[in-house]
Amino acid sequence: MMVDLTSILYGVLGTIGTLALFKIIDIVLERLLDRTLFSRIWTVFSKSLKKFHTRWNPIMICFQFSTKTHPNEPTKIKETLTKLVRSLSEKHEDQITFSPLTWTETDRMGSLNATFNKRDFRINMHICSEYVDFEPEKGLFDSYKDASEISDSIAFSIEVSFPFRSIEPMLLSLASLTNFISEQAKEILPIVRFSKGLFTVAPIKADFTMNHWIKEKQFDVSLLLKARENIMVNLYPTKAEIVFSSLQIDERVSEYLKGTILNYYL
Repeated sequence: MMVDLTSILYGVLGTIGTLALFKIIDIVLERLLDRTLFSRIWTVFSKSLKKFHTRWNPIMICFQFSTKTHPNEPTKIKETLTKLVRSLSEKHEDQITFSPLTWTETDRMGSLNATFNKRDFRINMHICSEYVDFEPEKGLFDSYKDASEISDSIAFSIEVSFPFRSIEPMLLSLASLTNFISEQAKEILPIVRFSKGLFTVAPIKADFTMNHWIKEKQFDVSLLLKARENIMVNLYPTKAEIVFSSLQIDERVSEYLKGTILNYYL
């Protein structure tokens, strides 16, 4: 059966033309009557296009958590983290492939790449002396300070990119990888407790900062959304954070991550 390319082209142009007409009508109505008729249609179409575009321009997110440990010298913790990676590689050699672990000049940050379920993850491990449980007023990973002699915590950061249509299998892989790391850490590290889990999505469309007075005075603006499920969404001018009470990435967390991406990223 031959594909009629001319008919397809006319169909696409007709759809675009119709949507453009709806947009023009809405602009006129909004200026004259302060209301719109087709904004919902336009929003759905726009979001669909942006979702499709993530096939070539993937979404980047970062999952973070930290562990409070018994105080020790940073060099000792570095040795233990090296052992942690080696143990993970041996225990899950049929499932995960790790690149060599590299350290910064200060030996405070260890980094490696992991391939799991045909997906690439970037893992950073930061030896620090300022345990944070992701309360908004306490700051985040960028507030950690290098320890001069003794460290009592380790910050883990896992970065991954994905098209929107793959968000669910990506989260399943990320949840499994996080579980592998946390379970192995319990066996090797003297862990006192784990922090809350934190997703960071950036950059976002910070529409909530568009108030003229806020822009004129150059205020630092943030918005805290707290759900009944004990999940918080912190909105900042350049990023959004989803904070939840454990390291379990379940359906509730997935729902809020999707909502944040749909409303503030796409």
